Amino acid sequence: MFIVMTDERAWLWAGSKIFAGNKQAYRNAAFTHYKLLQTHERAPQHITPIEQGSEPAEFWNDFGLPGAPSNCAYDLIPEWSDLFIDVSSFAIFVSGVVV
Repeated sequence: MFIVMTDERAWLWAGSKIFAGNKQAYRNAAFTHYKLLQTHERAPQHITPIEQGSEPAEFWNDFGLPGAPSNCAYDLIPEWSDLFIDVSSFAIFVSGVVV
């Protein structure tokens, strides 16, 4: 998941390989971080969540592209996917209680 900003817009881009159990935690962390960007870095007022493969034309235009890459190279970087652990497969302990 990446925060992509221009002077006018901000996008919260979620890759298609993110484990479903991690997506909401990543999104919450990104929104928390984005509030800091708004406070300290003059980030745009609104951030638009988007999913890989469903990016609007405006997203690609912000990169100076007419549309999504035709070779889908942005989907073929396995190192990015391997950095994440499926947090839903772990029990979380809070005060001795499994949550």
